Amino acid sequence: MRAVQIRPHNPRLPPPPCLRYKPLSVSHIGRLIVVIMEGGFRTGTRSFLFLGVWGKSGLADERTHEQEQTPDEAPEIVGTLDEPRFVIETGPAARVARLIAPVLGDFGFRLVRVKISTNQGPIVQIMAERPDGTMTVDDCEKASVGIGPILDLEDPMPGVAYRLEMSSPGIDRPLVRTTDFLRAIGHEARIEMLSLHYNRKRFRGWIEGVEGDGQKAALKLRRMDAPANEESDVVLPLADLGEAHLVLTEALIRESLRAGKAALEESEAPEGEAPEDAEAPRRGPGRFAAKRKAVPVQPGARRSK
Repeated sequence: MRAVQIRPHNPRLPPPPCLRYKPLSVSHIGRLIVVIMEGGFRTGTRSFLFLGVWGKSGLADERTHEQEQTPDEAPEIVGTLDEPRFVIETGPAARVARLIAPVLGDFGFRLVRVKISTNQGPIVQIMAERPDGTMTVDDCEKASVGIGPILDLEDPMPGVAYRLEMSSPGIDRPLVRTTDFLRAIGHEARIEMLSLHYNRKRFRGWIEGVEGDGQKAALKLRRMDAPANEESDVVLPLADLGEAHLVLTEALIRESLRAGKAALEESEAPEGEAPEDAEAPRRGPGRFAAKRKAVPVQPGARRSK
């Protein structure tokens, strides 16, 4: 992806008068990248990253790791806008999070994560979603338009030219709230705690469920990396969660594709559509029926041209 030149944000300048967005490319695993080009006094880019398609209920609930559930068995899990996060940013990312979280809430979104990277120049990546786990391109555009002026005014990174990326959580998403873990039951995840639990901080395994609620909630995890002398079933307090995200597996991709297909069929179905088993109306023979009438041919006779 080639980005245009970015100049430092200046809080004294008014926000850009207009925004234009267009799809730029589609990378591996269905990641759609949409770039927002800013006009006016500054030149910059805002890009949207999508990894897969999520349905209304997010990821389906799987009771076992070997066999997937049918969509009808998956309960619909919808969170709230004010549901607290267990993973909180630090440093400049925390300043950005404090500025944009209330603005996202006003638009009906909730913050998932703020990450600042400098591998290919300073990039501020903001992940957001609706309480039901969905996030569309139009939602990202709306969120970007809302938080852009706030960041330009407050200038959380003074004197630094950066690129702002507004994105959905994606398939292998970070897990930061209780509802994230509930939607991901039966899937594989990597967990990192802030302090030692069972003589270790890092865990990898299948999410079995969540006990309790609020700050007393605890994650039930069946470890897949447990040695023979250690417990495979562990309970980890989410209040001490450092980082967690889903592992991209075939089962996870299938669930996402199935949810995306169901959401697409629901959105494309017209109102008052006739049932599939309805008999199609019969068509008349048409005005060329007489010309197409079959002429009997005697055995051994030649058909006239």
